[in-house]
Parts: sequence; structure tokens; C-alpha cells
Amino acid sequence: TKIGRCTFGANGVCLRNTSFYCGGIVRYGNVNIGDHSMILDRAVISPDTSIKKKVMVGPFTSVNEDTTHEEDTLLLGTPALTLNRNKPDVKMEITSEPMTHLLLHNFLMMYFKFLV
Repeated sequence: TKIGRCTFGANGVCLRNTSFYCGGIVRYGNVNIGDHSMILDRAVISPDTSIKKKVMVGPFTSVNEDTTHEEDTLLLGTPALTLNRNKPDVKMEITSEPMTHLLLHNFLMMYFKFLV
């Protein structure tokens, strides 16, 4: 098992370098984790698996040797789905809600609470 620099592993992470099969068969393998990766709660990494750098493995996620992913992605679920975190052509911008929407929302909430 090789773990890169600045890698975070949360509670209950299982880096498995062995797999057991019927009939007492045991398979051994390496687990390689790239630099600046995060492995969150209760994630399981199977033998012969490599995680590239800047990858985040979500909680309760199972990653095996068949999981394909790129650098700087999010792996989530069982089986692990690959979600891209950064799109180079999309500008990320946080905008606030207009004041009229906020006031209308508050008045409607007060109205419906009064009726119920």
C-alpha cells in the first residue's frame, strides 16, 4: 500500500490489500493513493486499485480495480460513480437572490403558517 503526500483518510476507511473467495482462495494486491486525495468515512478501497491525485472518495463508497476515474474528480456510491468537480469552460459564480423574491417568499410563508 502506497499513500501519497497530503492525503486525508477519515474514520473507518478500509484499505484492503486482500480479498477472500470461496474455497479458501485469497487474492493479494496493492493499493496506491495519489497526492492530495481525500478518502471520507467508511470508504472501502479494494486490492489492485489506484486512486489518482486530487481525487475525493465519498463516504460509504466502494472503489475497486474496475473503477475508472481522472484526476480531480469525486467518486461516490457503490459501485463508484465518477463526478467531475471542475469544468474548465464553466465560470462558477455565486449570486444572491433578489430582494423581491426574498420578501415574497417570507410573506407567503407567514400567510400559509397563519392558515394552518
